[in-house]
Amino acid sequence: MSKKLKNITIVASSTLGSRVLGLFRDMVTFTFLGAGAINSAFLLAFMLPNLFRRLLGEGALTSALIPILSEEHHKHGKEEAFRFLNKLITWVSLGMVMLILLVIAGLNFVDHIPNLEPRWYLGAKLGMILIPYMLFVCLAAAFAAALNVFERFGIAASSQIWLNLAMIIALGVFGYLFGKNAEEQVYYLCTGVLIGGLIQVIWPAVALMRSGWKPKFDLSPSPALSSWFKLFIPGFGGAAIYQINFMVTQLLAFWLTNSAVATLYLANRLIQLPQGLFTISLVTVFFPSLSKLVIQGDKKSDLKDLYLKGLRMLMVVTIPATVGLIVLREPILSLLFEWGQFDAENVRATGPILAIVALSLPFFALSTLSTRGFHSLQDTRTPYKIGMVMFGINLILSVALMFPYGVAGLALANLTANIIQTILLQVKLTAKEESFSLKGLGAPMIQIGFAACSMIITLYLMLFAWESAFSFNGKLFATVAILTVIPGGMLIYFATLWILGYEDKHEFKRYCLLILKRRKASS
Repeated sequence: MSKKLKNITIVASSTLGSRVLGLFRDMVTFTFLGAGAINSAFLLAFMLPNLFRRLLGEGALTSALIPILSEEHHKHGKEEAFRFLNKLITWVSLGMVMLILLVIAGLNFVDHIPNLEPRWYLGAKLGMILIPYMLFVCLAAAFAAALNVFERFGIAASSQIWLNLAMIIALGVFGYLFGKNAEEQVYYLCTGVLIGGLIQVIWPAVALMRSGWKPKFDLSPSPALSSWFKLFIPGFGGAAIYQINFMVTQLLAFWLTNSAVATLYLANRLIQLPQGLFTISLVTVFFPSLSKLVIQGDKKSDLKDLYLKGLRMLMVVTIPATVGLIVLREPILSLLFEWGQFDAENVRATGPILAIVALSLPFFALSTLSTRGFHSLQDTRTPYKIGMVMFGINLILSVALMFPYGVAGLALANLTANIIQTILLQVKLTAKEESFSLKGLGAPMIQIGFAACSMIITLYLMLFAWESAFSFNGKLFATVAILTVIPGGMLIYFATLWILGYEDKHEFKRYCLLILKRRKASS
């Protein structure tokens, strides 16, 4: 069984646990804090440090660090790689401390602004408590990248699990026992964020020390540090554009109606599970290998094979995930969120938005891997420039479509911008390095498309059969549909690929057996 397949399974399992816990964390948060001003203040306060988690933990810091650290390790050995890591975390820590102090000063100024809504004042107070998480997430990202270079993926991939667990326990246990009301309970939740962030740093740091790393404060310059900085700045800018793009969309949605924000949040929340489980997991494992092959320079055919293999594996899992979310959008929404104030009417209103957002899954997967292709070539400027183009297109389309089509117009604008970004990234990447071309992907995509069509037919037939045979209520029908229709559709999908002789079918067989083995071991 290939080592890469094991690594993918480890990352996927950890990511799955993290995403499921994240979903449960949201359910606990909304149960205790509701959807009013206190929860809004917490989400506002948590937005900035959580933004840095996405920019650094899943973006620029990791993408810039892995190629440089791989090169140091490949050319000079582990000791020199660890020396570079010490220099990096020293400078990053100093920079983050300065930024944290500036943000705290800015948030403190909010108290002196008159006539704001109460949630703004509470949000600023909670923000000053939560902002140290920015330092924790930066250090955790650096340690996780180092572990990925040394092909220890499980510890880094499980990092987010600790944050979710800490937040759930802090609010669900201590907040429940000792918090008299939501205003007190929200501070327990903030404490959980800080404790979880600290564990996120300690967990991978201990693993690195067991591998020979010795932490040291080191401000001395080095060529590798300069190379990292040159990669990091445009990479950070490109990642920031994506996140700012999302924030602008949320603000425009808030301008429309209050429900528009919740609708977009839920739709994006549901696609995060397949994004993390499939796209992030696969790209996390493939990226260090791409970087190593680029560094070696003389293995162009191996580089092309690896890139195409990564694309095939991404498409073969994200396309059925897209199909499932679109066809089963209402049962999924009903089962997970149709509680209390979120009723059947809200489910019907959110369904079409989820369908539009779900269509972006394959494009997100392709653009993520192609962006890592640029980063393996130590080019972060091109994705940044293309990200600027995407931001402009999304803003123009959002303003043009939001008034005639409402929140659906915002979702369509995002989808269109993502498609254009994916095309531009791939075209530019192929022009830069022929080994990253899509030649050879046509036949597998036809097979995947045929299997997806058979899956769609199966899903609709099974749904029609359940609706015709039984008179379930909404929640019970949703439960039965999720538990039976999804496995049936996936069975037909992969059976069709197997019959068509799909190139990686034996990889999937080993992948499934490995997942079953891990489940038995954990049960």
